[in-house]
Amino acid sequence: MNILIINDCGIVGSGAEIRIRLLIEALVKRKTFSEIHVLEHETSFSHLKSIIVHRCSTKNSASVTDRIIKKNNIAIVQVHNLARISTRPIVAAKKLKKPVIFFLHDYWPFCGRRYLFSKWHSACSETNILKCIRCIGLPSYFHVLKTKRDLNQCDLGIAPSRFCSELYERHNLLKSKWRVVTPWIDELFHSPLSANRKREKYTILFVGPLSEAKGAHLLAEAFIKVKKTFQKAKLYYVGSGQEEKNQDRTHIENAIKNAGILSSVYFLGEKTPEQLKDAYVNAGVYVCCPLWPEVFGQTWAQALACGAPVVATRVGSIPELSPSLLVDPTPKDLARGIIRIFEQQQKEESYHWPDILAVVESIEKIYSECLKIVFDMLRRPLECLFSSESDCSSKRT
Repeated sequence: MNILIINDCGIVGSGAEIRIRLLIEALVKRKTFSEIHVLEHETSFSHLKSIIVHRCSTKNSASVTDRIIKKNNIAIVQVHNLARISTRPIVAAKKLKKPVIFFLHDYWPFCGRRYLFSKWHSACSETNILKCIRCIGLPSYFHVLKTKRDLNQCDLGIAPSRFCSELYERHNLLKSKWRVVTPWIDELFHSPLSANRKREKYTILFVGPLSEAKGAHLLAEAFIKVKKTFQKAKLYYVGSGQEEKNQDRTHIENAIKNAGILSSVYFLGEKTPEQLKDAYVNAGVYVCCPLWPEVFGQTWAQALACGAPVVATRVGSIPELSPSLLVDPTPKDLARGIIRIFEQQQKEESYHWPDILAVVESIEKIYSECLKIVFDMLRRPLECLFSSESDCSSKRT
């Protein structure tokens, strides 16, 4: 029995790709499938000994999917982000009567900018015809309509939270087909004893792109306010896109320079997973401050798993999934949250944050939930997934 997993960037990238790789590793560990095939865009370069990688362009994605399924006896198809590949593989798989599971990672199926963050630098809660056409243009809007039509052919949707599944349903996507599966993180970042380590006082850590949607600019504004109370405070940015002439970095530097505190801000660039874990373990406070409705935002989970206090903005799935100190996405409220943690450090009091496993339970259990869904798709008639047991019994007889 073989599976085909389809994602634009395969298993190389950020949040979505990390979760896909971890899921694949779990499937390999349990020997769930004889072969695991991965289809990615031709510009991606995934490598993993345990999988067979195929590549396609937007134009030939349907024919490549058809060929892979027929040649390799694929029993089930799992799709993730398809913005670059297109939704044609879904149509191809359904023509061959294969069950298709959709994993939700962001909002590309109904938002032309994929993050529900408009060109006017504001978060969206709902889409509508006029607003979307003004934001992404008429051709892109028609493309979104086609995407929604194709995606609705999937047999099941996996969402990380009720917030996400309900938002998709409000946009008429996969109605009554959703299962909520709590997200998972890399076990590397689970360090329960690290909460007892002596952290570097008054240090703020941010991990991720310096984009406005991720809140990097918001944190810079909040840091200016924090420095007025804690002059020894330092801010560390970790992640990609931190070159000196990067537009986002320049924007942040200019704001901080005007406040006279540029020497307290450090752009550290990308780190290896081991280096990132050390950064979490040593951080005085980790800040996760997106402005867009974050689907999961695994960095806060990694930080909590390393024992770090976390301040996060109250957006998207974060309030549902995270036990962090939650604040509104404004510089003033974010600064207050950080200052609250620093005051605990000043008094040398320990703040008892819930262990991350209380939120995500067990990584093993979460993988098992995903695998159970896969097996249900294979063992039972598809129509039984969305009907009562009595209906299924009558169909079996």
